[in-house]
Amino acid sequence: MRQIYGFIIGRPLQNRCPLILSAKMIAIVLLAICPLIGRAVAAEATYRVHQGDRIGIAILGEPDISGEYAVNIDGTLTHPLAGDVVAVGQTLDELRAELSERLGAYLPSPTLTVGITAYSPVFVVGDVERNGEYAFRPGMTALQLLAMSGGPRREIRPDREGVFAIIAAERDYAEFSLRLFSSQVALARYRAELNSGDFEFDATPPRVVAKADSDFIVQNERKLFDLRVAARLSEDAGLEAQVQSYQGEIDLLEQGISLHDEELELLAEDVQAVAQLVERGLSTPTRLRDVQRTQSATRRDALDLQAALARARQGSLDVQRRRNDAAAAFRSAAGEGLRQTELQIASLQLALDVVEKTLATYAGVPDTSRAAPGTPDLELSVLRAGDDGLVERIVSENAQLEPGDVLRVERRVLTTLSQQLQ
Repeated sequence: MRQIYGFIIGRPLQNRCPLILSAKMIAIVLLAICPLIGRAVAAEATYRVHQGDRIGIAILGEPDISGEYAVNIDGTLTHPLAGDVVAVGQTLDELRAELSERLGAYLPSPTLTVGITAYSPVFVVGDVERNGEYAFRPGMTALQLLAMSGGPRREIRPDREGVFAIIAAERDYAEFSLRLFSSQVALARYRAELNSGDFEFDATPPRVVAKADSDFIVQNERKLFDLRVAARLSEDAGLEAQVQSYQGEIDLLEQGISLHDEELELLAEDVQAVAQLVERGLSTPTRLRDVQRTQSATRRDALDLQAALARARQGSLDVQRRRNDAAAAFRSAAGEGLRQTELQIASLQLALDVVEKTLATYAGVPDTSRAAPGTPDLELSVLRAGDDGLVERIVSENAQLEPGDVLRVERRVLTTLSQQLQ
């Protein structure tokens, strides 16, 4: 057995005599110096630490670094001497061995115990009496947590308050349905604009949307489509006319340059002929200089035509670029409108789902055809953190829960309001 010198529960050992402690006595000493460990709930040997758990660590003879430590969000616990130690996924024995190894670099043969002082809580949401956070204990099942939360939410009877709630929910349902239909028509318009096609919409509106309202929405979207397309075509036609104008100018300049090239060839022959006559004394140098000046002037004119041709071509390219940019801007606006409308439709659909569930709470018919044993009208699912985030799966009432789990309880109904109204 290990010999321990010093103080035992605050009493000095006389004459520094060695005291041989049994394993049982060591355990008593540890509980005495850290009562928190003695009060901790003993976890099963197979339990693995979860994020949010609180770990009690008692180190014999070291009360200053003994105590309770929370498991951080990154899965580690921070000990003042051992540093950051990975805790999540470790059993208590594995965690104790890791801590003992690290503390061994600072303490001679440290003796310590490790236990769970508080588990990460579990949560329950949905159709229960008391949504919220509950203390976890090993072996807890979905049914036990459901019982702790007060059980399934009792059916709300349509009393005076319930009637007002139903009226408000039905009003919201009608409003959201109208907005959803309007967004669906707008979506068809954006798609037609994006694909340069015809605007067509022949979907049947929900029964809660009056025919006059649906016809008005479709007609307005069709008018808006016609106006936008007409404006786009008018702009494109104007730019096309500018391109054609530049093209006509380019054709004339190219013809002028061609004529100047022919004239320059003739002038070159004239210069050569006059030069020969001057050599023979049959013409004067003045005549030769006049022909050369004419040749130089024609060359300058040709260069001016070349510059004008370059400007005309650049102008044509600029207008064509503006034409392409206008077409791209039109498609971009349609694409952005399409994206925003799709998001709006998704948001409205979620809002409708919430209203449907609200109405089902008051007037829904329980669906017992697919019910789990013991909970005939409930569907239980657990959201659990994994490597890729929260993962939800359907579970039975006897499913084992883990710390940090979120139990979702949902009452099933035979028909939804949207099915009843369509």
